[in-house]
Amino acid sequence: MSGPNGSWDAIVVGGGVAGLSTAMQLGIRGRRTLVLERERLGNGSTGRAAGLVGQLRSSRA
Repeated sequence: MSGPNGSWDAIVVGGGVAGLSTAMQLGIRGRRTLVLERERLGNGSTGRAAGLVGQLRSSRA
């Protein structure tokens, strides 16, 4: 993906806890990542989700 300011390996929509964590992990792995957020970073719905961020699993436990 590319835009007027460069190329990106990934674009993360949302700068809440989940989005920023995702962007950080992509950066650690050497991916050029753009985070899009319309409000202040860390101020999104994840902060109001009462800790309901879950892990996706490919198979049943």
